[in-house]
Amino acid sequence: EQRINVDECVRHGNALALTPRQVRRGLVPGVVDTLLHDAALRDTAASLAGWMADYDGAATSARLIADYVARESRESRVS
Repeated sequence: EQRINVDECVRHGNALALTPRQVRRGLVPGVVDTLLHDAALRDTAASLAGWMADYDGAATSARLIADYVARESRESRVS
């Protein structure tokens, strides 16, 4: 799940992803510097933060899971 979230943020333009090799090679400080100073990343992150402010991800996830379980329960009774 976390990998999917990172990939989505990278696609959206508000994050950078690091591979384990990049971490081992000591590239983390450079990536952090980019994250702190890249205006496009910052602007996109601010835009996403505004969009997400009214979104309750935990409640939505719980509702989707409950809906899925209810649907699967109904379908298994019909079969």
